[in-house]
Amino acid sequence: MLRVVSLSPNITEILLELGVKPIATTKFCRLEGKKVGGWINVNVEELKKLNPDIIFSCIFKPKLEGLEKKLVHYNVRSLHDIYELITSLGKIFEKEEKAEELISFMKKNFEFIKKEAKKRERVKIYFEESPKHFAGGNWISEIASFCNATTYIESGKPSRKVSLEEIEKFDPNLIILHWCGVKPNIKYFLSTPFSRLVKFKEINGLRIPINLFVVEDYYLNTPCHLLVKGTYAVDKIINTYFLLKE
Repeated sequence: MLRVVSLSPNITEILLELGVKPIATTKFCRLEGKKVGGWINVNVEELKKLNPDIIFSCIFKPKLEGLEKKLVHYNVRSLHDIYELITSLGKIFEKEEKAEELISFMKKNFEFIKKEAKKRERVKIYFEESPKHFAGGNWISEIASFCNATTYIESGKPSRKVSLEEIEKFDPNLIILHWCGVKPNIKYFLSTPFSRLVKFKEINGLRIPINLFVVEDYYLNTPCHLLVKGTYAVDKIINTYFLLKE
């Protein structure tokens, strides 16, 4: 049996779904057990002691002096890339059938959400990936499209820092915070100039924001089957928004 190390949360999640358990992961992975650092800041000496047969990384390529030949790196920017990643891992571990089932699960759920969302008015969403006001890119636009929504960053293009002026011109109906590696803080967001994007409504004597929401970063920032859960969360948020704005 191969001794596998995963240096990326999405690969860890996919491997587990395929029935492959890594001997070590990063501190950002949900799997309990041996940790060898972060995505890039890997404890190489500790990693060498584990004597892995294969090491996986994704998006962020770490420097692994002396272990370069064991590293398999993937660059994922879109849903197509994610499907290719799952297929590749399925082939490596001879789990092709499980890989196909996982891809089918994702596509069927996305298609279901898309079909239902067409019954609803189209909206524009500002997805914020970082408290430094980075707009969510990569696969986020595709996720939004299933929910009958458009985003500021086009599909396949990386997340980037944006100005308030840019987003005001985009004029989003909704703001969704999915800060990577940090728990979104609505109070902090409301203390920034970007609070000008927020719309309020008085409900039961309380002034509440009706277009500012949070999705756990793991379900929108982890490019794997977990995006299905993130897409359902976005879809539910849009329905909630329409109820609140009435």
